[in-house]
Amino acid sequence: LFNIINPVAGKTFLDLFAGVGNVGIEALSREAARAVFVERQGALADAIRKNINICGFGDISDIICADAQKGIALLKHRNERFHVIFADPPYEKGLAGQALSSLADGKLLAEDALIIIQHSAREELLEIREGPFVLVDQRKYGDTLLTMIKYYGKELANCL
Repeated sequence: LFNIINPVAGKTFLDLFAGVGNVGIEALSREAARAVFVERQGALADAIRKNINICGFGDISDIICADAQKGIALLKHRNERFHVIFADPPYEKGLAGQALSSLADGKLLAEDALIIIQHSAREELLEIREGPFVLVDQRKYGDTLLTMIKYYGKELANCL
């Protein structure tokens, strides 16, 4: 992933459906300015906390123990903005599309933000065609797709 996207140094990073936080921690190790992890399972959120403290990233990290929808709502309420949003939801449960729909207002996105969704190749993200997003790259690894999206707002996306 980090070999195919622009460097994350100095950028804010959101790790949705974070699991044990490997992707967000990797972003921090590549000098991301800050990372926020959203993970609904308490045991996994605790593992993230332990790992970021071991790595010395506790002061530039935040962990939200909630499902993605509640985490996104909280971050919007806090007026947070992210340069990179990575989401790796459970496959084929519609959660990737739900996350994209929650991001469609652009409120969490810094200027020129990149959204990366890791999902099943069998799961089509209709929200890309129907929403304010533009597909910029997609890579297939077995049954997994890394879909990279930019937000352009409804008006511009409909013209592209």
